[in-house]
Amino acid sequence: PPKPQGNQTFRPMQSCLLQTPRQAPAKDSVASHKKFQEKYQLPFELLSDPEHKVIEQYDVWKEKSMYGKKYMGIVRSTYLIDEEGNIEKALEKVKPQQNPEQMLKLVEDL
Repeated sequence: PPKPQGNQTFRPMQSCLLQTPRQAPAKDSVASHKKFQEKYQLPFELLSDPEHKVIEQYDVWKEKSMYGKKYMGIVRSTYLIDEEGNIEKALEKVKPQQNPEQMLKLVEDL
């Protein structure tokens, strides 16, 4: 089935709008992440998790469906994590165009 690839424009848009480092584990390779980071001049590193260790701990590796075909993939999610590493808020199935505003509101409401 068709699958979105890691080198998509939502990541730099979402990252830059939030103006904050993000830990965004993806199953893409380190080399792919490095190329993406350089292409969009991101001021932080992206995390590579081809073995799905972190992805599965966050429970974002789930069955998805596109054009009637089922496949496994990452459900785009955002976590607000405090200084001590505790998850304050989890948002699943986020839309990159709306997520920065959602997260800023959550931080302002703390």
